[in-house]
Amino acid sequence: MASIYMDRPLKTNANKAWAKLRELDAPEHLMDMIVGTEAVEGGRVCTTADGAKLVESILSVDDDNRRVAYTITESPFGMAHHSASMQVIERDGQARLLWITDVSPDGLADALRPVIEAETANMISRL
Repeated sequence: MASIYMDRPLKTNANKAWAKLRELDAPEHLMDMIVGTEAVEGGRVCTTADGAKLVESILSVDDDNRRVAYTITESPFGMAHHSASMQVIERDGQARLLWITDVSPDGLADALRPVIEAETANMISRL
């Protein structure tokens, strides 16, 4: 299984960033690729800009550690497995966004990495 790690500094404090990141019903406020979200039991269905549907199961929302974990259970992208976590951490007095994604088959990581990089930049500018 391939892993993609994003660890980037934020321009705000950790608590303010976490307050926005944990708003699970509206990821489109943080990401350009998501244009709509529908809440479903245990998760959400995100619609991408090109009309694809991503069914996500929310695994954990941990306010103490400012971390959300989720998995994509259905998508048109041929994923055998997808799990990820986004966490707002503090390191050396600096708030940071840590986004870790595990995906298989491994070859999907090459296609997914630039998308995650672009969306990380979007989130940083909006957090």
